[in-house]
Amino acid sequence: MKKGMIYILMSLIVLSTIFYQYELPQMDFANYDYAHRGYFTDEIPENSIKSIEKAMEKEKGIEIDIRLSKDQCPMVFHDYRLDRMTNKEGFFGSYNKYELEDMQLLGTNEKIPTLKEVLVLIDGKVPIILDLKGDLFSKSLENKVLMALEDYNGTVYLQSANPMTNRYLSEESKYKIGYITISLLPIGDVIFQKFQAYLADSISEFDYVALNGKYFKTEELETLDHHLIWFVHKNRMFKPRSKDNSI
Repeated sequence: MKKGMIYILMSLIVLSTIFYQYELPQMDFANYDYAHRGYFTDEIPENSIKSIEKAMEKEKGIEIDIRLSKDQCPMVFHDYRLDRMTNKEGFFGSYNKYELEDMQLLGTNEKIPTLKEVLVLIDGKVPIILDLKGDLFSKSLENKVLMALEDYNGTVYLQSANPMTNRYLSEESKYKIGYITISLLPIGDVIFQKFQAYLADSISEFDYVALNGKYFKTEELETLDHHLIWFVHKNRMFKPRSKDNSI
């Protein structure tokens, strides 16, 4: 029993060393900060047309979430359920486009936009990050998004927490691909997220990793220049500055 515990402990130490030394891919994000789910506030709902207009007004890049409606239209919405952001209940994918685009966001006059509306609005003026919220194995969302981007002229990054999505996009598209990690541990969070990226790297190819900065310390952020860090509670996705500048 004691010998088994020693083996487990030694294995964990070796694995931690591997994951700590794993080098996250770096990328130039066109010298932009990225407004996470648009530039939303208490008055402006996330992933709304107004949040996107506000981000453009402040000359920010824009990160938005993409889901498919029941009738296969790519639309801008984060959650898989409607409850948090609308006065409706149930799954986003249970409603058709015409039903979704008529739903008010958080009781405002803002409605759920389609990806096409957003692309027409941005029109290449600032870079976009599209976070694909698709099914594990179906490629319907990926194909619909790529079709929507066919005539779009502007900087676009595609990202997903699903390695299978990233693998497909890296094979079928010309865009830079990102893998998103999750944050669960207040201690050793950088190593834990590197572990996720390390595993995903064995399944798919990606150009950058979007790290959840929820538990990151300032000194950890300073070592992650040229990486994408996201904070839901700060309403922003951004790349950290160098050590000489404020985060």
